[in-house]
Amino acid sequence: MHYIVVTIGSAGDLFPFLALALGLRARGHRVSFLGPEQHGPWVRPTGLPFTGLPADEAVLHDPDLWHPARGFGVVWRATRPAMARIVPFVEALPQDERCALLVHPLALPEADLCRAAHPGVKIAAAYLAPANLVTVHDPLLVGPWRVPSWVPLSARRAFWRWVGRRFIDPVALADVNAARIPRGLAPVATLMDWIAAVPDLSLTLFPDWFAPTQPDWPRPMVRGDFPLFDPHLDAAPAPSLDAFLQAGAAPLVFTHGTGNTQAAAYFRQARAAAAQLDRRAIFLTPHREQVPADLPDTMLWQDYVPLRRLLPQA
Repeated sequence: MHYIVVTIGSAGDLFPFLALALGLRARGHRVSFLGPEQHGPWVRPTGLPFTGLPADEAVLHDPDLWHPARGFGVVWRATRPAMARIVPFVEALPQDERCALLVHPLALPEADLCRAAHPGVKIAAAYLAPANLVTVHDPLLVGPWRVPSWVPLSARRAFWRWVGRRFIDPVALADVNAARIPRGLAPVATLMDWIAAVPDLSLTLFPDWFAPTQPDWPRPMVRGDFPLFDPHLDAAPAPSLDAFLQAGAAPLVFTHGTGNTQAAAYFRQARAAAAQLDRRAIFLTPHREQVPADLPDTMLWQDYVPLRRLLPQA
């Protein structure tokens, strides 16, 4: 079987898919990896055949990127040039080759086009977080807003339909159908319902204890775990980190992801919370300017530390 693994986004998106790809290769499968070109220095040393996809890092500085209502539009528009490369890649494969696509959910529209271009291709969607899966069940969060548990399921379903019509379809539906109709495929009426039905299999990259399976999540579904990958697992920790860990009590660890360039308020609040609790703290971000400059000796900034090495000491 030839597995085509496709992801987008920052290192937090890349590493779980890279772990899956390496696991598939270890089982004897042929694996091709498609991901943002700037992640090539992490992928190529693994020996996986790598196809770099275009990615504009300027999107990380878009003020709407983390907005609960406008953020989807920013991400959608930024990822379309990369996703457009998937179909030609699959079309170039031998028609009789057995292959499967293991993709980030934002690649599902193009994966469905690949199904038409390469009959017999199987599609698996890998979900990195519970928030990527729509549900009407508790705990129900829409962006940063919690929906009270007393709201009936019928109202929640109506609400999600409104969200789709108001925020999702106006952004994405024209692009999806513009690619489908010339290929003789039926137009999509609403994205949220359709996209959940595209994959032959859905896979969670988080365990059941982290988020239990909801009755309305896609089926069939395989519950996975956190697939861990670190490009420098055997590298010695920075002397400053070692010294900090040995100097006192186990610290709190704060991180907002490698791709978040707009987390200054988060780190200010984290610093204040740690100080109020009289706790030591480590702040992880490659963007030093986001962390308060006046850190006391009980707090430390690091650009990157493998969490499976750090958390046992935190």
